Amino acid sequence: MFSFCKVHINYPSGKQRKVLKDCDIAHVIKYLVLGKNKTAFNTAIKNEELAFQLTEIVFKLTDAECQGLCKKENASILRHISPADLVELKLEKLKGELCLKAPMLTKLLSNICKSKRSKSKSQVRVDEVVIPTAASVILYSRCLEMSALAYRLGLILRHAGAGTLVGITFLIEILY
Repeated sequence: MFSFCKVHINYPSGKQRKVLKDCDIAHVIKYLVLGKNKTAFNTAIKNEELAFQLTEIVFKLTDAECQGLCKKENASILRHISPADLVELKLEKLKGELCLKAPMLTKLLSNICKSKRSKSKSQVRVDEVVIPTAASVILYSRCLEMSALAYRLGLILRHAGAGTLVGITFLIEILY
């Protein structure tokens, strides 16, 4: 049994009518019209072609966010590498900047780095430490001028006795 969906669009130049034979697209349109956006997107993601297109859109949005962060205008705190800037660099500030300038990237990293099943204390620190650090590494790989965190970590490790537990603990205390 085939499902058809008739769509009527009112343009200034006149009314257009289209009959859709693809059940998935018909259901997506129906759910959008009914205001059930989440159901519409869940239905769309089950269709291979629509899922690919939605994924490409997410990739483009994330890429645009990263490009915005790497721009020289309205520079990210990761570009500031003066001694005073390195002392002031905090992961909390970086996390705030990421939430403001790159919400899609932040949410994506949060979903990748956090386990919804785990209730351990280490999961609580993911937002505070892991996400800003991972974002810093990603942005540094895109633009070598986004090196503030890498530079600061290197300096701290070098002067704190790289690889020792005391050095790592000191590093966490300074950055958080």
